[in-house]
Amino acid sequence: MSLGQGAATIVGLFVILALVVADVVLANDSTSDNAPSQIVRWVGRYTAVVPFGLGVLMGHWFHPDDAFDPILGARSPLYLLLIGLTLGIVGFLLRWHRRGITPWPWAVAGTVLGALLWPV
Repeated sequence: MSLGQGAATIVGLFVILALVVADVVLANDSTSDNAPSQIVRWVGRYTAVVPFGLGVLMGHWFHPDDAFDPILGARSPLYLLLIGLTLGIVGFLLRWHRRGITPWPWAVAGTVLGALLWPV
């Protein structure tokens, strides 16, 4: 690991630690539903974009193998964008029709597509 990678890892760990501490503090204060995790869960019930987008980022960063290449070549991120827009519209229509959506299938789909179409 080079010096730059080590510094980036340490900064990343501090940012994650700060976000976790802030989330725990905000979740336990007197104001209800103001922690980032609570806001994401609330928004995820009403739009498919948030769980799908978080799933894509998880698949993008945590794919199965470092030698993994995008399955559709250099245009894979463009296809991912088009799929995401289509799924966002479908999620909006489902939310409008059923008064809410289940976020976990969107997150799973985003994770799989992020790993296949946009690996690091």
